[in-house]
Amino acid sequence: MTARDDFDRTLSAWLTAQAPVREPEHLLDHVLARTARTRRRPGWRIPERWTFMTALTTQVIPRSPVPWRTVGLVALLILGLVAAALLAIGSQYRRLPPPFGVARNGSLIYSIGGDIVSRAGPTSSVVPIIAFTIFHDEGPVIAPDGSKFVFGRRASSGPPDASEWIANADGTGQRKVDVPFGTISWIDWSPSGDEIFVANENGQTAMAIVPADGSKSTTLDFGMPTMVPVHRPGHPDQILFRGWDSAEDWGFFLVGRDGKSPERLALDPGFQTDASYDQNRDAYFQGPAWSSDGKTLMYYTMEPRAGSPGMAGLREHVATIGPAGEMVSDEPLVFDAAADDEWGAQWLPAEDGIVFQSQTGSTHSLKLHRSSAGPTDVQDLGVSATDWISYVISPDGRELIAMLPPTGAGDMSLQLIDLQSFIVTPLDIPSEVSWQRLAP
Repeated sequence: MTARDDFDRTLSAWLTAQAPVREPEHLLDHVLARTARTRRRPGWRIPERWTFMTALTTQVIPRSPVPWRTVGLVALLILGLVAAALLAIGSQYRRLPPPFGVARNGSLIYSIGGDIVSRAGPTSSVVPIIAFTIFHDEGPVIAPDGSKFVFGRRASSGPPDASEWIANADGTGQRKVDVPFGTISWIDWSPSGDEIFVANENGQTAMAIVPADGSKSTTLDFGMPTMVPVHRPGHPDQILFRGWDSAEDWGFFLVGRDGKSPERLALDPGFQTDASYDQNRDAYFQGPAWSSDGKTLMYYTMEPRAGSPGMAGLREHVATIGPAGEMVSDEPLVFDAAADDEWGAQWLPAEDGIVFQSQTGSTHSLKLHRSSAGPTDVQDLGVSATDWISYVISPDGRELIAMLPPTGAGDMSLQLIDLQSFIVTPLDIPSEVSWQRLAP
């Protein structure tokens, strides 16, 4: 048989007759649209990534000794991953909890022997964070956002006057802040953690607003003995303080940040007519504690009541305060009329209850009242002392550390209380602690 040599010409003529010389425009648009929205196949789905090329072909293709393009792409990919990791770590480090409400438990920070130390939890090991210095550092108080703390610093020997310093939560970034008083007896953080309020309560008539960055402070003189200045949450331009007015009555006052024209809150109407007022006037209007929205003020004061020992005792009040300081309502809280005193209450982080101190005779104890419980349904927390009991509630609201006063020349005795099971665990911590809040 003779082979035909016109096959190529025949095939070419057939293709020319059956297909246009140019690609159809509608087909090109369709292909471009589809490829634009089609993701590239991952490498693991390409067979060549799994099979050596020598198993498919014996063709030898010369390659560059150094694949610079591949190296560059890999380097860019690595740099991108490192940058993303650093960004993630940085954003996590900067994440701060809100100043109020339930938060995650952070470290305990306290002072011992002139050093500031930290514990990751109540029973964790001790880690020095400001230690082995020539100074005596004490009394750390952590900011509501958990990022830093303020502490007192004085010379290891010499006069007892202390300057105030601020450091990051890990003890770094120490800086002195501008406190205009030689000594202070009250300190309170702003909710945002950018400033502190300080006062010297020994008859002084002024307080100071101290920036946390170390810049110059602002002194406000109210013309009356001033105590416990605190921010009003939700009202950044309002300051609450306890003052002694011209009528020689203690009371709570609201004032702007300019310090002008303090206005007395009209709480506990008729308190001056109490039978034992003249003997007990110094005990009225103490322990202010705002709710997180700044609408409710909890405080304690003398409250004559039938059945109370001596006919009067310290009782908690809950007052609703309007935006301009007007008193909307004010009601006493009496859980046990037979107790000598019920006072010193703090809100639980979720504001679904309070912890307060009760005194009968010379015995002080801590009690818990949940908002969902009856008016007299309280839980004794199982700790007692013969003097005032300080305490701090954990940021998550599940635990409490009671700081019992020392007996004789000994140290404080600290007890950890589970607020669900009410199990009490002794702690080997000898001084008052501050509990760090972390983002949930």
